Amino acid sequence: MRPLLGYLPFLLTALLARVAVASEPPAVESAALNWVRLDSAASCPSEAEVTQAIEQRLGHSALVPKERADLIIEAKLERSASGGFRVEIVLVRGAAVVGRRELDSENPSCQGIAETAALVIALTIDPETSLEPLSISSVPASAPPPHSAALIPPPPAVAVPLVAQAAPAKTASFQGDLELSAGIAAGTVPNLAAAVHLRGRALPPALPFGIELEGAYFPPQAVEALPGKGADFTSFYVGTGLCSRSKRASRLGASLCAGAQVGSMAGQGYRFEVNPRFRTLTIALAARGALWFRMLRPLAVVLGPSIAVPLKRDYFETQTADGSEALFRMSAIGLGFELGVVWEL
Repeated sequence: MRPLLGYLPFLLTALLARVAVASEPPAVESAALNWVRLDSAASCPSEAEVTQAIEQRLGHSALVPKERADLIIEAKLERSASGGFRVEIVLVRGAAVVGRRELDSENPSCQGIAETAALVIALTIDPETSLEPLSISSVPASAPPPHSAALIPPPPAVAVPLVAQAAPAKTASFQGDLELSAGIAAGTVPNLAAAVHLRGRALPPALPFGIELEGAYFPPQAVEALPGKGADFTSFYVGTGLCSRSKRASRLGASLCAGAQVGSMAGQGYRFEVNPRFRTLTIALAARGALWFRMLRPLAVVLGPSIAVPLKRDYFETQTADGSEALFRMSAIGLGFELGVVWEL
């Protein structure tokens, strides 16, 4: 039994097939063997010898000519790079490959792996086959072919309990996006302000949405209270949110993101008698829609509007000789529009 030890996992699979087919009648299917020896294995057992070993183990004629077979068992024997031998067994029904197995042996003699291959093929044809050791006998050169129609009557169709090799499950891959965009905003910043946005999105395969982190910067801009007098404002924020997925298989798509933003607005007056610096915390809820145009993968162009609702509305003013002068107050709703490029990971 020593030659069988290396193939114990495969033989256990075949034994399990016995249990699987015991509860229902097997499908009747005729089978044929195509035993191929490459040049490196020319001295190994021939197809006639392997066929004889299979049918001796089964106790009856079990293989038919290929032109009358429903199932073709292709077996290719060759010498491996390690000095041993390798057998690849492929089950073909029609034009489809329905099963595949590989056997490897480090033994420099191919007798053992040929006997094991004969056992594996016999178990494929009949899972009730005995596992007792059985050597392959040489077939005399003058012996007729095992499937000679003139000497051997066509054997009956045999039951072939086939355990097809399951196709590997296709697992969804982890995806992500990097986005750089420019835009304009009004309401939550003074006047009509330009901004630069940088975003990263993680798209876990187990979730129907993506998780987004973003940051935005608004360059300084001046707001005058009196001619030649006013203050310079600058602002930034960071945020996080959830985004719907835009289907990557389509050139056109759409997405919607919603989340929260936390940032700071800072500035300094100019040309007043006293020009203090100031800074305030900003907090807002935000949403953004985008249309996607995938013209050159993995790059996509995105554009769309945004809306922000500040949870605290700051008010900025300055004191002059004539009293207080308003500089800027946040609106109840801020609007924006962006145009950017996305690199899809």
